[in-house]
Amino acid sequence: MPSNTTAAKRYMFSFPERAQQDLDRLYDHGVFTSKGEVVREALRIARTLQKEAAHGYTEVLVRNSQRHERVLVIPCLIEESEADPTRKPKRLKTNARAHQSNA
Repeated sequence: MPSNTTAAKRYMFSFPERAQQDLDRLYDHGVFTSKGEVVREALRIARTLQKEAAHGYTEVLVRNSQRHERVLVIPCLIEESEADPTRKPKRLKTNARAHQSNA
């Protein structure tokens, strides 16, 4: 009889030092309960962005609570869009909070 539950698989990853620092920083921030959860969330976000890139979206617009906006250009979305030079770039709007930098 087929099961409706998804079996978990265990993977071992090797991260370059910079990626390991980023993973540690995200985990240490306290939002995630494990480093595996950090990776799962990153994959979920990447999957979402890939779906939007397939519809021609190449930029993400984020807005913080003070209504400051920032456009994020995601390199993998640009590469997806450049495959079809006739496709006009689109922005994906989100309510995510952005850190407003002075740079």
